[in-house]
Amino acid sequence: MVYYKFTKEITSHLIKYVRMVDIRFNPLDRRSTAVREMWRQVSAERFLDSNPKLKIIAKTLPGVAPPSAKIEFVDGSEIDFSGETYDCKEMLDHVFIKAQQLDIEFELEGKNIEELI
Repeated sequence: MVYYKFTKEITSHLIKYVRMVDIRFNPLDRRSTAVREMWRQVSAERFLDSNPKLKIIAKTLPGVAPPSAKIEFVDGSEIDFSGETYDCKEMLDHVFIKAQQLDIEFELEGKNIEELI
Protein backbone atom coordinates (compact mmCIF):
# COMPACT_ATOMS: atom_id res chain seq x y z
CA MET A 1 0.00 0.00 0.00
CA VAL A 2 1.30 3.42 -0.96
CA TYR A 3 0.99 6.01 1.78
CA TYR A 4 0.54 9.67 1.07
CA LYS A 5 1.71 12.50 3.26
CA PHE A 6 -0.88 15.21 3.68
CA THR A 7 0.11 18.31 5.67
CA LYS A 8 -2.05 19.75 8.44
CA GLU A 9 -2.87 22.75 6.25
CA ILE A 10 -4.06 20.57 3.39
CA THR A 11 -6.09 18.20 5.57
CA SER A 12 -7.71 21.15 7.33
CA HIS A 13 -8.85 22.34 3.90
CA LEU A 14 -9.84 18.91 2.56
CA ILE A 15 -11.99 18.06 5.60
CA LYS A 16 -14.39 20.73 4.32
CA TYR A 17 -15.49 18.25 1.66
CA VAL A 18 -16.61 15.72 4.29
CA ARG A 19 -20.22 16.04 5.42
CA MET A 20 -20.49 13.15 7.88
CA VAL A 21 -18.37 10.53 9.60
CA ASP A 22 -20.35 7.59 11.02
CA ILE A 23 -18.28 5.21 13.14
CA ARG A 24 -19.67 2.05 14.74
CA PHE A 25 -17.78 -0.31 17.00
CA ASN A 26 -17.79 -2.51 20.08
CA PRO A 27 -15.41 -0.81 22.54
CA LEU A 28 -14.34 -4.17 23.98
CA ASP A 29 -13.44 -5.62 20.58
CA ARG A 30 -9.73 -5.41 19.69
CA ARG A 31 -10.70 -5.22 16.02
CA SER A 32 -12.11 -1.72 16.59
CA THR A 33 -8.73 -0.05 17.15
CA ALA A 34 -8.56 1.50 13.66
CA VAL A 35 -12.04 3.04 13.69
CA ARG A 36 -11.61 4.33 17.25
CA GLU A 37 -8.35 6.01 16.21
CA MET A 38 -10.08 7.47 13.15
CA TRP A 39 -12.81 8.86 15.42
CA ARG A 40 -10.16 10.46 17.61
CA GLN A 41 -8.38 12.02 14.65
CA VAL A 42 -11.43 13.39 12.81
CA SER A 43 -12.65 14.89 16.10
CA ALA A 44 -9.57 17.13 16.23
CA GLU A 45 -10.36 20.74 17.06
CA ARG A 46 -8.70 22.01 13.87
CA PHE A 47 -11.06 19.90 11.74
CA LEU A 48 -14.12 21.06 13.67
CA ASP A 49 -12.96 24.68 13.36
CA SER A 50 -12.34 24.24 9.64
CA ASN A 51 -15.70 22.52 8.99
CA PRO A 52 -18.29 23.48 11.62
CA LYS A 53 -20.97 21.51 9.72
CA LEU A 54 -19.01 18.25 9.97
CA LYS A 55 -21.25 15.71 11.65
CA ILE A 56 -19.46 12.99 13.61
CA ILE A 57 -21.49 10.02 14.81
CA ALA A 58 -19.86 7.41 17.01
CA LYS A 59 -22.07 4.55 18.05
CA THR A 60 -21.06 1.67 20.25
CA LEU A 61 -22.42 -1.71 19.29
CA PRO A 62 -23.13 -4.74 21.45
CA GLY A 63 -21.93 -8.20 20.56
CA VAL A 64 -19.58 -9.21 17.82
CA ALA A 65 -20.61 -6.72 15.13
CA PRO A 66 -17.60 -5.77 13.00
CA PRO A 67 -16.27 -2.21 13.37
CA SER A 68 -17.07 0.14 10.50
CA ALA A 69 -16.70 3.71 9.33
CA LYS A 70 -18.88 5.41 6.73
CA ILE A 71 -17.83 8.73 5.25
CA GLU A 72 -20.25 10.98 3.35
CA PHE A 73 -18.96 13.81 1.17
CA VAL A 74 -20.59 17.08 0.12
CA ASP A 75 -21.41 15.68 -3.33
CA GLY A 76 -23.40 12.82 -1.75
CA SER A 77 -20.83 10.11 -2.45
CA GLU A 78 -19.87 7.72 0.32
CA ILE A 79 -17.00 5.47 1.30
CA ASP A 80 -17.59 2.50 3.61
CA PHE A 81 -14.69 1.00 5.52
CA SER A 82 -14.42 -2.18 7.52
CA GLY A 83 -12.30 -1.69 10.63
CA GLU A 84 -11.06 -5.23 10.19
CA THR A 85 -9.66 -4.59 6.71
CA TYR A 86 -8.11 -1.11 6.94
CA ASP A 87 -5.92 0.63 9.45
CA CYS A 88 -6.58 4.26 10.41
CA LYS A 89 -3.92 5.72 8.11
CA GLU A 90 -5.31 3.85 5.09
CA MET A 91 -8.86 5.03 5.80
CA LEU A 92 -7.81 8.66 6.23
CA ASP A 93 -5.66 8.51 3.08
CA HIS A 94 -8.68 7.29 1.10
CA VAL A 95 -10.84 10.06 2.57
CA PHE A 96 -8.32 12.78 1.76
CA ILE A 97 -7.66 11.44 -1.75
CA LYS A 98 -11.41 11.54 -2.47
CA ALA A 99 -11.64 15.03 -0.95
CA GLN A 100 -8.71 16.13 -3.11
CA GLN A 101 -10.54 14.87 -6.22
CA LEU A 102 -13.61 16.86 -5.16
CA ASP A 103 -11.43 19.93 -4.59
CA ILE A 104 -10.11 19.66 -8.16
CA GLU A 105 -13.64 19.15 -9.55
CA PHE A 106 -14.93 22.18 -7.64
CA GLU A 107 -12.04 24.28 -8.93
CA LEU A 108 -12.61 23.20 -12.55
CA GLU A 109 -16.34 23.99 -12.24
CA GLY A 110 -15.66 27.38 -10.65
CA LYS A 111 -17.32 26.38 -7.36
CA ASN A 112 -16.07 27.39 -3.94
CA ILE A 113 -16.30 24.99 -0.99
CA GLU A 114 -16.45 27.97 1.39
CA GLU A 115 -19.94 28.76 0.08
CA LEU A 116 -21.19 25.32 1.16
CA ILE A 117 -19.91 25.55 4.71
